[in-house]
Amino acid sequence: MEAMDAIDKMIAELNHEAKVKRQAIETEEKARIDAKFAAAWSQKEAEIKHHAVEAQKQAEKNHQQAINRRIKAAKQEELRKDYEVLEAFFAEAYQKMNELSSEKIQCLAESALKQISVSGEAIFRCGQQQSESLTNDWLKRVNQGLSYQLTMGSPLDQSGFVVEDHGIIYNFTYQALLAEYKNETREHWLKLIQKGG
Repeated sequence: MEAMDAIDKMIAELNHEAKVKRQAIETEEKARIDAKFAAAWSQKEAEIKHHAVEAQKQAEKNHQQAINRRIKAAKQEELRKDYEVLEAFFAEAYQKMNELSSEKIQCLAESALKQISVSGEAIFRCGQQQSESLTNDWLKRVNQGLSYQLTMGSPLDQSGFVVEDHGIIYNFTYQALLAEYKNETREHWLKLIQKGG
């Protein structure tokens, strides 16, 4: 009987040792799984945070780009309005040129004719509105002070006048004069308009 007791005792000790080893293995395995899970979760959290930061950066970039687009569109709209004001200004100037008195039209034309370098004979043509001021009699009087001679040609379709010198045209139409003036002074006028002047 003692042998049986000893065997039972041995079996109980072996079972106890096996149980302790199993528990140790289970504890160890559980700790390893927990550590692995914690590391995986930590990495996943880091990825989520990284993606959140990147998404935030992208959202801020998109927002800034949208703001920049709105600012650019507003500036372009403002510039478009400024150009409209400028065009209206030059349209008004054109209208006022068409309303010049006979004396001013004659003075403008005579001054221009004295500045061009033509030799011999040339043709003078003026618009319908200016023909009441720039007559044949006026041209005869002006010819006396010029180093060349002008003869009256057919009327122009537009306001102002031209001198035709053997294929060379000196263009003093109001549109041409204003276009040249506009090109030379556009930036100056736009700055004044933008300042509210």
